[in-house]
Amino acid sequence: MDNYYECGKGWEPLILQAEVIVNKYNQEHPNDEPIEFIQIKEKFGKLNLYVWPHIKEVDSKLKELENQSLNICENCGNKENVKRENIHDLIYTLCDKCKNKLNKDYDY
Repeated sequence: MDNYYECGKGWEPLILQAEVIVNKYNQEHPNDEPIEFIQIKEKFGKLNLYVWPHIKEVDSKLKELENQSLNICENCGNKENVKRENIHDLIYTLCDKCKNKLNKDYDY
């Protein structure tokens, strides 16, 4: 997978699922304008999947994946003890282990 997204590797499985959804729609609707990803990034501790054009059925599936990201560590993909955390004025979705590592990295 090309790393064209701006978020941690922990959400890569969600991004792969999003690609499957978009590719499937494009294959099933060859005469429509193809859906393309405009941007994939983390914003306020949540995965954001931006596509064009907007198709209601695809958008709703992508929103489900975005919401799932709130329960998955953006750094490592762990689903245990995951919380949204404000660390040095940035919001992350992290498991305890990644949160502790990030806090240590910020200690000067």
